[in-house]
Amino acid sequence: GQYPESKRFAEKSLALPHGSRRDAELQTAAVLLQLGRVHQRLGDMEQARASYEQALDLRLRVLGENNLETAKVMNNLGAIHGQMERYDEAMAAHERALAIQRRVGGPTHSDVGHSLRGLAIVEDRKGNIEAGLELFRQAQEIFEISYGPEHSFAATGLQDIAVSLRTLNRPAEARELLE
Repeated sequence: GQYPESKRFAEKSLALPHGSRRDAELQTAAVLLQLGRVHQRLGDMEQARASYEQALDLRLRVLGENNLETAKVMNNLGAIHGQMERYDEAMAAHERALAIQRRVGGPTHSDVGHSLRGLAIVEDRKGNIEAGLELFRQAQEIFEISYGPEHSFAATGLQDIAVSLRTLNRPAEARELLE
């Protein structure tokens, strides 16, 4: 939670040497990803987007398109575009990540659940509550498979579904899930 300090250390890290060119680029991408998260937490969405895009460029160059670490950056870009109400860009980033995750990790890989949840959030923000609800259900199912029913991601998945149900004026179903 100490985001200003985290930002300062990430920026210092960017200036340090990191070994071989490949290692240096991967380390830089990791730092840029962290820096993007910090900017996002601090509310500087444009800086977060720029950091994520730089991290994505590096991971694409070093790891290629078909890599789960590359897909994670795409999800971060999807989230930031969603927060910036750039819904088409958000959907495209999450869908691109989802395709990679399914291809590389399989249909029930935990990252697939996170991408589905990202898509659901965008659908929800766009007012497509039913579409978001279906995606939240798919994500929650994968979270239970990947992490187990007692994990916090499984609980978050149930909460996501319940909020959508409440929005759809289905309070009894929402309450059952929340309990």
